[in-house]
Amino acid sequence: MIAYLLQVTFCLAFFYGFYHLALRKETMFDTNRMYLLVTLTISLTLPLIKIYIDHQNAQASMPSYVLVGAYINDFSSSISTSAAKTFLWGKLIAAVYFTGVAVMSFRLFLALKQIVDIRKNGTQMVLSGHSYIISSQVKSPFSFFNTIYLPKDHSFGESELNEVIAHELAHVRARHTWDVILMELICIKLWPSPMIYLYRKSLKEVHEYVADAAVLKDTPWENYAQLLVSQQHSKLQNILSNQLIYSQLKKRLVMMNQERSGAAARYKYLGFIPVLLLALVFFSFREKPIDEISLKMLNDRIISLSIGSDQKIYSSKTEVQIEGLESFLRKQISMSNDTLLLVNVDKKLTGGYLGEIDSIGQKVKIHTVFVLDSDFSLNGDSLNIQTELGNPELQFGRDNAIGIVQSDRKLPVFPGCADVPLAEQEECGTSNLVDYILRNMVYPESVKKAGLEGNVVVKFTVGADGLVKNIQVAKALHPDADQAVVNLVKRMNAKVGKWLPAVKEGKYHDSEMYLPVKFALDNTGIAEEPYQYAEELPRFPGCEQITNVDDRKACATRNMYEFIYTNIRYPKQDRVNKIEGHCIVQFVIGVDGNLSDIEVRRSPSDAMAEEVIRIMNLMAAMPERWTPARNEGKAVPMRFTLPVKFKLQDEQKQSSVEQKYETENTATRSVLVQPNPAMESITVSIFDDTHTLKIFDIAGKQVQMHKINSMSAGNETLNISSLKPGQYVVQVISEKESLSASFTVVK
Repeated sequence: MIAYLLQVTFCLAFFYGFYHLALRKETMFDTNRMYLLVTLTISLTLPLIKIYIDHQNAQASMPSYVLVGAYINDFSSSISTSAAKTFLWGKLIAAVYFTGVAVMSFRLFLALKQIVDIRKNGTQMVLSGHSYIISSQVKSPFSFFNTIYLPKDHSFGESELNEVIAHELAHVRARHTWDVILMELICIKLWPSPMIYLYRKSLKEVHEYVADAAVLKDTPWENYAQLLVSQQHSKLQNILSNQLIYSQLKKRLVMMNQERSGAAARYKYLGFIPVLLLALVFFSFREKPIDEISLKMLNDRIISLSIGSDQKIYSSKTEVQIEGLESFLRKQISMSNDTLLLVNVDKKLTGGYLGEIDSIGQKVKIHTVFVLDSDFSLNGDSLNIQTELGNPELQFGRDNAIGIVQSDRKLPVFPGCADVPLAEQEECGTSNLVDYILRNMVYPESVKKAGLEGNVVVKFTVGADGLVKNIQVAKALHPDADQAVVNLVKRMNAKVGKWLPAVKEGKYHDSEMYLPVKFALDNTGIAEEPYQYAEELPRFPGCEQITNVDDRKACATRNMYEFIYTNIRYPKQDRVNKIEGHCIVQFVIGVDGNLSDIEVRRSPSDAMAEEVIRIMNLMAAMPERWTPARNEGKAVPMRFTLPVKFKLQDEQKQSSVEQKYETENTATRSVLVQPNPAMESITVSIFDDTHTLKIFDIAGKQVQMHKINSMSAGNETLNISSLKPGQYVVQVISEKESLSASFTVVK
């Protein structure tokens, strides 16, 4: 409704602007009245008229940048925070609009009631075939439809009364009341539009010009002008009345005394044509929103089915089970071999289910057309099928199917969305693409050392077969950064499979795509070489309000692992192959708490390494920043090593309650290493049934292993004097679980 109001307002502005500039001073009053009424009607209808035009769409680039390295807040929020609840502006605007409609309607009702009361209580009489009402409620003469209303106590002389009656009779004969009522009804609908009030005012002014001109045919200008001047203080009787004194008196006197417009002035009205064409271009021309497929029906027989979002199949109102669909179709085509199966489907259905329907159609050798939430009609020998623009299409291209009827898909969709409801495929593809980049893209070390940041844009083609080809750099940054993005795109075919290709006029076609990747460094200060250890280690956000140092550290560790294990996804293939183990990931926490230099140093599988990189990218994209490490009282960048555990649950041995307990216990329990940093030895907190302690360096290499005496309880002290300065990970292993913690060795 808002869009329609805006379009009508702008359309009225077009026509009124031309009237105000070129026509309002002309004395062809009847023509001006007609212009206002016609252009008002055109303005109301133009936005409803749709003139469709074909157009060629240039292929757009991907909708957003994917950032690698330091992350900006806008992108972070889109990944890691839920959308804020938005105010219901639509409902508020609707409430205001309909309140205005109610007020304007009540105003019109009161005006009608006032006239009815005057007519009911006044004295009625008929003179010369015209009706008159004389009443003390009438303040100034006016007319309404074919009745003239006169005040009971007036001071008009005989000649003045004749002039008043001539004025009002002109309104009656020209049926001006219909114009007034029409304008009031339109004002109710378009009350928020300022242009409609300008139209209403101009139309009433034209009414007065017409009536004044009728009086002046038999009355001297001076006499009539004196009458109008004497009545200029009269108040408006009623919004629906054609009253003797309505518009500005000065305008009427000027117009009455103005020289009549000549024949040449009529050519001004030809200016209406370009204004109309301009309005058509702005308010009626549309991109073609339908695809029309015309098929020669000949002697074909049509079978119509419909499938709702619940996957139920109906022929008219009769439900057909999918198990009996083949038998149903064979009975329908028993009289003819040339049959068209027309299937109207809900946009939420997935391609897999509809593929099954199409396969049944193939078995019985009938032509199949799928129509996506659309209307179809038979027109002579042609079947016209219309579909709304913007719906993803179904993916069938079999020889016996004469058409897949839906709108074009302008851009391909990233793999993994074939079984997603059709209306959600585009959003699914964008999400999967971002996820793929987060899993696989790492800031090249050489680019970071060179201090370079910026955009790399890679151009590639998604073919009609869904495969990526013709990869080339459209905008370069650094050879290693360029190659990293090129390799990322090259690996798509092998790692994720085929895209859903673009569709035009029912056919798959090659589509050129642009993928921008932004490399951003943390440039808040002069780059420092990351510390391997520090007096105060960095902390995951969310616990800085805790005053106790040990409790704050334990809270940060707990929150970090809770974030990881809340967002992590066990790779499907590794789950099938029962692959378990620890990934050792290393990253740098900058002085501003930003994460960078994410690198997996050890992993049981490539898929687990990709998943850990994705999780770390999500962590880097958080709006909250880490508390940086501190050394000698100042914030310093530090390289942090973190173990991430992948462990399958034995569902045959554990109940669901036990699994839930273990998951929660693992997410909240932590290993404590003291002192940290350490020089000669460390004391590690252990839990029941611990049998092994392992220590790994930052490269993921095991440097120590200690068997634990079954009598040990609570803590175990380890000699680390042989270890070189740097950061290490200690792993506490039992029969039921395995936890890790990092510590730093100093000399």
